[in-house]
Amino acid sequence: MPRFAKGLKGHTLDGAIAKVDAWYAKNPGRMQQTVVETIWFELVAPGLKQSK
Repeated sequence: MPRFAKGLKGHTLDGAIAKVDAWYAKNPGRMQQTVVETIWFELVAPGLKQSK
């Protein structure tokens, strides 16, 4: 959980929801991907790279 929180630093809840919604809208063929995976790969992992 600490990495998850660190990767999401700077995101508001509303902003994160909007980004996840936009990702699913742009990727309708990937609706089977879980929300947790999407949050990790689209928000957390990039946030961890920026915080290094």
